[in-house]
Amino acid sequence: MGSPKRQFDLGNIKGRMGKALVESIFRRAKHKMTRFGRESDLRGMLQVGKDENLAPDFLAMKEGFSGTEATGVYQTFMIEVKYRSDLSGYLAR
Repeated sequence: MGSPKRQFDLGNIKGRMGKALVESIFRRAKHKMTRFGRESDLRGMLQVGKDENLAPDFLAMKEGFSGTEATGVYQTFMIEVKYRSDLSGYLAR
């Protein structure tokens, strides 16, 4: 008896690849990145809100604000990454 074949969720794999790509882009732009989504420990320490779907995947921080080189002042971005297999259909909604 052989083991049953595992079915891979291609959408899930593409979503993870998208998150890795976005994280890499921000890191190359000198942002400090923290994973924040459902998988992270940081999210459990902060009150995000009532809707579990509103939690971003990353917090991105970059020192300096509005073009100034102020030390210890960070621009902070909350980033949500989504993969959509039918982008045109999603945008049409």
